[in-house]
Amino acid sequence: MAETIPLLQEALHSGGASNLPVGFVKYFVKLHSGDWRLAQDHWERIVEMVLKTDAVERAASGHRAIHQAVQATVSFLENMERCPLDPTSPASRRP
Repeated sequence: MAETIPLLQEALHSGGASNLPVGFVKYFVKLHSGDWRLAQDHWERIVEMVLKTDAVERAASGHRAIHQAVQATVSFLENMERCPLDPTSPASRRP
């Protein structure tokens, strides 16, 4: 299945034609200290996990399922970027 998940380097060079925002790709690779291979590995693992969630329609398969999983993954990770987990922040403390 990993061969159908968009490659980060291709997405960067396609200028967003792969439905992956260029800014997101740069951010995700930066999270991995510029290690493209590690970033790609983690990207594929995350998308594969999202494929098994309700973010992907049950009836979706093939390209449609991958597209839905990729979009949900990007949305989730972009929200994490805006709201990083910081165990010292008041918002992350549980009562």
